[in-house]
Amino acid sequence: MVQINLQHCRAAASVLCKQLSEYDMVIAFVQEPWIRKEKILGLNTKGITRFRGCLSDHPRTCVLIKGLNALDLPQFGTIDVTAVRIDYKKADRMQALVVTSVYLPIDTAPPTKELEQLVSHCDSKGLPLVIACDSNSHHTAWGSSECNARGIRLLEYLATTGLKIANIGAEQLL
Repeated sequence: MVQINLQHCRAAASVLCKQLSEYDMVIAFVQEPWIRKEKILGLNTKGITRFRGCLSDHPRTCVLIKGLNALDLPQFGTIDVTAVRIDYKKADRMQALVVTSVYLPIDTAPPTKELEQLVSHCDSKGLPLVIACDSNSHHTAWGSSECNARGIRLLEYLATTGLKIANIGAEQLL
């Protein structure tokens, strides 16, 4: 799994696609993809299926899947949320996992109602959920050097859910 904010950059999209082409199986969570005229550009790589949360407006998220059975969950999709169900086999049993790419815009207090609905749905159905997010929020709980009001509000929400923070940066992988 990889998460990246491309900041609408063509070159960043190209580098991401090159890196993803080296894997047989991957889930990429993208925020702020390169867009022109409502279309996400630069993320068309052989063998990768691209999901986006909405068909109109300028989507700020998408999920790229390679080598896994995936199903779009459009009922949770918006310009800022793309949700996908992954079905896979583990110990000869079919399992399901919901993955979502989320962008929390700076002008909207976190969490959004769409994100809350997705978390509630997964909780009620017993579906594991992975959220990769550009939250525009700062809190020491996920590695920021300081906290802001958005970060405090988001952490308070997370404390009411069964979600766990797993903010692993590249420096932690080395």
